Amino acid sequence: MSNQTTSARKSEIQRRRYEKTALSYFDSNMPGRFKGRSWARERIRRDPRPLKEAKRLVDWFRKQGLEIDSHDIDFSAVQELRVRILRKHGFLDTIHGMLFQRMERLIAKDEMSQDRFETMAAAALAMKPALPEGFRWTS
Repeated sequence: MSNQTTSARKSEIQRRRYEKTALSYFDSNMPGRFKGRSWARERIRRDPRPLKEAKRLVDWFRKQGLEIDSHDIDFSAVQELRVRILRKHGFLDTIHGMLFQRMERLIAKDEMSQDRFETMAAAALAMKPALPEGFRWTS
């Protein structure tokens, strides 16, 4: 191997490290799916100074008021909450059932955000059961 090929290989390896660092910085500061994500990642890959471009794009997206898609909230999150309440109280109140239906409706309409889900889940977990301890059916 000649000296030029080894230096070219080293610079290519260094370039990939810079890209990897820049992309991990971008991903950690801009989590989730959003419009323009693939465009931004490609732009970072092609830039001569990828980390600087990643920082610039993070600032730009934040100034634009980026709305991250909340597709990580799905029906399984409501199901997990239902199981937590079943284990906590031993049964589901009517009010819990109505709350779960509302949450599922909002998820189906794609109107459920992470914050809204956390607020509703906290409210569901904080609700006291309607039946007194002696009237509950447990197995």
